[in-house]
Amino acid sequence: MNKNTLREIYVSRFMSILENLNVYIAKDDNKGTINVLQPGFKIIHKKSGLTYTIDKFILEDIENPFILAHRYDDNGNREDFEIEEKNFKEYERL
Repeated sequence: MNKNTLREIYVSRFMSILENLNVYIAKDDNKGTINVLQPGFKIIHKKSGLTYTIDKFILEDIENPFILAHRYDDNGNREDFEIEEKNFKEYERL
């Protein structure tokens, strides 16, 4: 495959990943990392109702992307989470 074909496959795969959450993004300075344009972009876990703030999309391996997110517990302590692509559909935009 040539470089343009690979790029098209990568972009297509990337867009399909993001369609689940309808996310607005911007490329970060670090290779393979995407920052959310809107600081504090929030998603909610449909089943539990817990709210998370997305920090970054990690795309170093396009076949296994994941989201770095956080939330605060009842005591105000930050809890960090990794959300794998297989679980993206369990969340929606808040």
